[in-house]
Amino acid sequence: IDEINNINAQRKQLCNKLKNLSAKLVIIIDNIDRLTGTEIRQIFQAIKAVSDFPNIVYILAYDQRIVEDALEFEFHQHYSTTPESGREYLKKIVQFSLPVPDTTPYLKGYAEELLLSLNEVTHPHNWSRYPSVVDRWNALYQYGLSPILKTPRDIIRLYNILALVSASYNPELDFLDLLCIQVIREYEPELYETIR
Repeated sequence: IDEINNINAQRKQLCNKLKNLSAKLVIIIDNIDRLTGTEIRQIFQAIKAVSDFPNIVYILAYDQRIVEDALEFEFHQHYSTTPESGREYLKKIVQFSLPVPDTTPYLKGYAEELLLSLNEVTHPHNWSRYPSVVDRWNALYQYGLSPILKTPRDIIRLYNILALVSASYNPELDFLDLLCIQVIREYEPELYETIR
């Protein structure tokens, strides 16, 4: 009982300090959908436990379907009574939801801008001088990269790999070939070992 009283006293003291803040404290939690189901449940339980603290705003970034499904699964695993749906649970915590537009239509342009800028020949501003690059890039993207590069994060990751690797390769090496090899190395390591 003393421990509970101590926790309650600390909570009250913290609330008083937060009330006196001159501005709101914004806490951003990103990539919640990349956590395990248990971690997703725990993070939302933690947020729910402190959501009434004054002058604190939470910005939560997640894929709603993944988080709802994870919460629903977790509730079915941990509670014997029929739990609420993941969506209903989120409604108790999240006051305002803002869907982020689908980035899929923009991924090819983003990949062109970022990945092809690493090489002078493939850089989009030089396509008029190297017209075959355009056809090769379009085929490579359509048949090889689009199933793999599903998010801007995937493109940035590949960009970082290519930036590091291309610095150590002969500049005479065809950049699109290098790109293909690195994609195979990253996403199909067994095939890469066979080719190597």
